[in-house]
Parts: sequence; C-alpha cells; structure tokens
Amino acid sequence: QQSVCDWLEARKGVKVQQNWVEACLEWIEQEEGGGVPMASLREMVYGQLLHADLRDVVVQPCIPASVPQQQTTTITGHFIVQVDSLVDVGAAAYAQLQKIKGQSLDDVDTKKNFEPKPTRLLLLSLTDGVTDFQAMEYHPIPQLTTDLTPGAKLVLRGTIGCRLGTLLLSGDQVELLGGGVESLAGINRQSRVLARALNDESLAGEGGTTESGPPPTTGSSSAGPPARSTGNEQLQEDN
Repeated sequence: QQSVCDWLEARKGVKVQQNWVEACLEWIEQEEGGGVPMASLREMVYGQLLHADLRDVVVQPCIPASVPQQQTTTITGHFIVQVDSLVDVGAAAYAQLQKIKGQSLDDVDTKKNFEPKPTRLLLLSLTDGVTDFQAMEYHPIPQLTTDLTPGAKLVLRGTIGCRLGTLLLSGDQVELLGGGVESLAGINRQSRVLARALNDESLAGEGGTTESGPPPTTGSSSAGPPARSTGNEQLQEDN
C-alpha cells in the first residue's frame, strides 16, 4: 500500500492514511480477485478517493490553514478539494427552491419575462480534508452547476486570489474530477442548502439522493473503502 500512497501524493497531490489505502486494496481484492496490475490498483484506489470524505482519509492539508483568516493573499499550486455544498447567491433562494420543486411563482412568473435574468454567482463550501474554507465564482466556471453532487472533488490550480478568507475562482483554475460523498448527499442537497439560506428547513421537503455501492467506513477514521466509484502550494501575503 505504500507505493499507492506515494503515487497518490506524487501524481495526485493528496496524502492519505495508509490504513485507508490498505482497506481499499483488501476490498478490491475481494471484489476483483488477485492479479490486478499495480497501475489498475492505483486508479481504482483513486476512484475510491473521489467517493470518500476527505476528512476521513487525508493526513496532510494542501491549502494553507491561514487562508480563511486572510484579508488579502494569493495561493499558488495544485490542490484537490471537496465541495461540501454550493449555492447560487446571485439569484433569489426562494425562486431557486420553487424551481427545484417544479412549482411556479404565481403572478411573479409573468413579471419575470420583462426583468433581466440574474447573473449566476456560486458560493462554494470547500475542504481539503483538514481546512474548511469558502470560494466564490469570480469569473464563470461552466463545469460547475447547482446540481453538483455534494462531496464531489475539484482540482484548483494556478495562482488564486483570496479576499476576506474567500478564494476567487475562474473557470481556467478549476477542474471537476467528479465523485461524491453519501453522507453529504442528503444534508447538503440543493433544496436543503436553499432552505437553510431561508432559515426554514421545512421548505426542503423530503427525499434526497444517495450514492450506491459498498458501505462507507465508520468511525473517526476510515477503516475501509467508501462508496464505489464508476500540492504543492506557496503562500504569498500582500503587504
């Protein structure tokens, strides 16, 4: 498992727990049998990582811990992060919630035909597994949508500005890796995020999707694989 850990750190920029990798390899052997080439094993473990909660498997942060407290700074590098939730703060939360539910806004709908459409502005709650922080869609990020699965993984790359503890992102700095986290799919589905923004959880309704696959690990640290799937930095404070 050490070679897999080293590969994840060197090629993917993420340092994970050895016992989590060991549990992944044991699960893969049970599912696939022996004789799986090392290159395939690495990619399969990486696929499991996309469906794991980074808080359970990462042992070293990639985002400087001081970022959420910074007034003005930049970070430079290659960072794998997890999207816990996101919301379009450029549009009214109630209107978005009604759209999700497939309900009209009665008389308001006719008026909206003559009003300019709001400009989308995504606010993302992110984590690198150790540090929780926020990011803003400073320039359009077409690969992201409000129906993104909670727990999906992104790569942030290049030199990224930070203002008031929030990273300012543009499309060329973001790569969507995919994945998702089962435990986040219910609590952070879009309808619940919008209902929380309106301070009324009852508006969220029932339901919510979850990922399928082997059971996720339990406990404070991962002892087995998450749901089955289908770096580094330089801190520069501006004075």
